[in-house]
Amino acid sequence: LMKVNSYDVSLAEYRYNYMNYLKQTAYYYGYDFMNSRIDRETFKGYVDDHIIKMACAVTMLCDKNGVRIKRSEFDESVIKGIYLYLISKYESLDEAADTQYSASVYSLLKSGAAYSLYNALYTHLFSEGGEFYDKIKKETLENYAENDYVRVKHILVGFPDGVMGDKATDEQKETAKAVAEEVLAKAKAGADFDELIAEYNEDPGVSSNPNGYYFGKGQMVKEFEDASYALNEGEISDVVETVYGYHVILRLPIDDASIFYTSVFQENAYADFESYMASYLDTAEVIKAEGFDELTAAVVEEGENYLSSAGR
Repeated sequence: LMKVNSYDVSLAEYRYNYMNYLKQTAYYYGYDFMNSRIDRETFKGYVDDHIIKMACAVTMLCDKNGVRIKRSEFDESVIKGIYLYLISKYESLDEAADTQYSASVYSLLKSGAAYSLYNALYTHLFSEGGEFYDKIKKETLENYAENDYVRVKHILVGFPDGVMGDKATDEQKETAKAVAEEVLAKAKAGADFDELIAEYNEDPGVSSNPNGYYFGKGQMVKEFEDASYALNEGEISDVVETVYGYHVILRLPIDDASIFYTSVFQENAYADFESYMASYLDTAEVIKAEGFDELTAAVVEEGENYLSSAGR
């Protein structure tokens, strides 16, 4: 159907990208968006010249950077994931793929592989040792310095029965504090802090922040914040009481490889990643097959029928 640099785009892939972008746009702007926001020719032109190119970009850039995904990863994350989802809803995979995604099973698997490649390419470029890691890390550290950030890990021992501090009885407080003091004694004696977290911590947020909390002034409860800022790097606090319970806090350096996982780093990195792909696509050559508009007419009609029927 068309070629983007060296990448061949089949009609099935084109249909998949056209229909899914159309469905996404309808979800956000309503099923009449082609009447109220954008005309049909402009929409199709954007798909032809941008969406399709973006769909090709990941594969081409992975090729350029020597990035691959393992067959075992493809089997687990793409084939198994897609199969289990589709087979739970439909008897036929072909019917499921066509109904759910306007795609052949092959196109769907190819798109799933592209998503895995997208993540692999991002990690290759922006993790430690990657082409853009030092640049993004520098920007992130400058942001943290400007906003006076600290990084800590902590162990929370909550009050019994899940009560908050203003409702906890003296007995409940004594029970929780005794456990926190036990944790503190072990930490001060040199016990591995991560192992203590695994054994004692009751803060559910720790599981999604395994490398610690990065935060600035005014982002945590005052007692926790004051204790964190009072520590030197590598120092452990005494037992700190907040409305949530009792904390033992370890202050850690900001400048660490774990900075890759922080929200500020990720925001900066993804912005750069999109710019990196966009600049590559600016130079991409697109060659459409003879009779391109006639070949894609059925897809356009399918899209209009979808909007018409779904919007009733």
